[in-house]
Amino acid sequence: MKGISQVISAVMILAVAVSVSAIYLEWAPDLAERATGEVADQSSDQIKCDNAGIFLSEAEYVQTANRLDVWIENTGTIAFEDDVTVSSLKDSSVQQQTTISLLEVDEEQLVELRVEEMPDSVAYSSQECPEVGSSTDNIQIS
Repeated sequence: MKGISQVISAVMILAVAVSVSAIYLEWAPDLAERATGEVADQSSDQIKCDNAGIFLSEAEYVQTANRLDVWIENTGTIAFEDDVTVSSLKDSSVQQQTTISLLEVDEEQLVELRVEEMPDSVAYSSQECPEVGSSTDNIQIS
């Protein structure tokens, strides 16, 4: 019975090892770069959101105008651009909602929502930083 010589088998093993190493060297840096980028993005978002804050200081339903006036204040250290949504809720359904185009740091804005009847509650949320969202059922009537 004849077999492969030791020299040929060593060359074949070496060729397979070099091929596998070349594939790994091409693939590994891309994998590491993608993983590092994802972690950096998540860390950046988390740090940003740790410094975010929104406060609903007042909500008032104006009966004569069928309008809900909501005062929203940015209490954090980052500005929100097209990210804060204010909604009026009736029977757990959205009556009306709007998105604030820009809410600067330490800025308070009046948001007016046209509603047919007094809402049960008012909610606000941020798409980028969901943990700053909240709601209230403390609505004054005038």
